[in-house]
Amino acid sequence: MSEEELLSLSRAVEARVLPQLRSEFHHWRPVDYTPYMCAQYVANRFPEDYAVLTRVFSEIRDRLPDFAPTSLLDFGSGVATVSFAANAVFPDSLKEYYCVDVSPDMNNTAKELIDNGTNGEEPLLSKAYFRQHFPASHERKYDLVCSAHSLLELPTSKDRLTMLRSLWQKTARFLVLVELGNFAGYQLVMEARDHLLGLDKLGKKLRRREELDTSLEEGHVFAPCPHDLVCPRQAGAASGGVTCHFPVAFQPLPFMTLRNTPRITSRFSYLVLEKTDEQRTTEEQQWPRVVESVLKRHHCGICRVCCADGHLKEVLVTRQKHGSSIYQTVRTARWGDRVPLTMVPKTEPELQVSVSQEKRKKSST
Repeated sequence: MSEEELLSLSRAVEARVLPQLRSEFHHWRPVDYTPYMCAQYVANRFPEDYAVLTRVFSEIRDRLPDFAPTSLLDFGSGVATVSFAANAVFPDSLKEYYCVDVSPDMNNTAKELIDNGTNGEEPLLSKAYFRQHFPASHERKYDLVCSAHSLLELPTSKDRLTMLRSLWQKTARFLVLVELGNFAGYQLVMEARDHLLGLDKLGKKLRRREELDTSLEEGHVFAPCPHDLVCPRQAGAASGGVTCHFPVAFQPLPFMTLRNTPRITSRFSYLVLEKTDEQRTTEEQQWPRVVESVLKRHHCGICRVCCADGHLKEVLVTRQKHGSSIYQTVRTARWGDRVPLTMVPKTEPELQVSVSQEKRKKSST
């Protein structure tokens, strides 16, 4: 083909292919919030996000009653939903709320909500500070550092991991990440989890010195996983399987739906990392977590749990075999609860066969 024919063919291909690519592939661009969009965000997202964050913070409080955070850093604070939820769970200890959001309109909306129409005389949150840029210094640390539905707004994976390292360096005790319970949100949470735990794409610990980020302090998963191993659903999710997410029910505002719906269920993925040198190894800390709805059958309960050994297991509990208390606990457990079960590894089938054969030989002799 001549050069003119090649050029003509190339233009014909571009004319047919490029419009289809533009229509099917998302081109990232930052969201520029206006005061009207901020009001829409409050009306549509605040109840759902507040329910999710309250549940996550409540788990930290319930498992560690002595934990009394005094400071909170919220990256991508929006309308200060994280601050309101944290204040509801830790009302007596939290004294400082440091909110970072690039949108001045979002910050102004959050200030109006906190002021509650009192002209600064009786704000709902005391000592709430708003900034448009993340603090550059890592000397000041916060007991709670949170990023809720914010990391996905960064354009690239490199930008997300850079911000994630900054958040971890600002953390004194707990780092909380919350995203939507869809595939994108789950993948982002797994990306953050693997990076901060030093896991490679196969879920193995990075051992070569050049692969490890030595500036990161050691931490361990506090929730939802009872282990620091690779998520057992990570490989399946990449091939279109089920992601690890949890439901939460919330009361919508009257104008959020045209139907008379008393409660709406939302799904979310989350990660709570604790900055500590040693992983919690007590029996209670390693309780398995229910990752699907419990199936209630006649005289038995079947639940799928994520265990401390990094595997998903299906547990069948009966009153006769396991006792009334465990039976009732499993049947009443909700998706996302931790259940007080100690998982005993099964004996290998080959070993069972060999033992039974030896018994038969002894009995025959």
